[in-house]
Amino acid sequence: MESAEYWRKRLEEAQESPSNPRSQPSAGVSACLLGWACRYDGRSKVDPEMLERYERGELLPLCPETQGGLPIPRPPAGLAGGAGAQVWEGKARVLDRQGADLTRAFQAGAQAVARALQERGIKRVYLKQHSPSCGSGSTGGADGKRRAGDGVACALLRHLGLEIIARG
Repeated sequence: MESAEYWRKRLEEAQESPSNPRSQPSAGVSACLLGWACRYDGRSKVDPEMLERYERGELLPLCPETQGGLPIPRPPAGLAGGAGAQVWEGKARVLDRQGADLTRAFQAGAQAVARALQERGIKRVYLKQHSPSCGSGSTGGADGKRRAGDGVACALLRHLGLEIIARG
């Protein structure tokens, strides 16, 4: 299993130069949908269509949790006290199953993703459904159960006016 540092470096490199130098990415994508093993459990959730588009240079890979400095693997985390929007309002938190507060790391990663997209003028992003970071309309709670609402990164990106498309 590759380390979180490996995936952070790969994300930085991908964000510095597109996979296809003749093409400018037109959308962002959760890196786990490309087969990158950057999820909390060290696995991925490859989406063949997203991978094909990335290989054509159309997509910019992103991972708010990895970009926020979280290790791989790590205990599962979820939202407590509300959804992503409430995290930004200070009314909810992100906790792992041992009770550790990961809110700041989730926010830092979301901000890094937002900067990467804004720097390139990208207005659309494909995010991994049900993630406490990327979930759109449905996310994981700290108790492991799904809840209505957006994840932390999704809420920020939606607030900034980006088009969110849930995948996988």
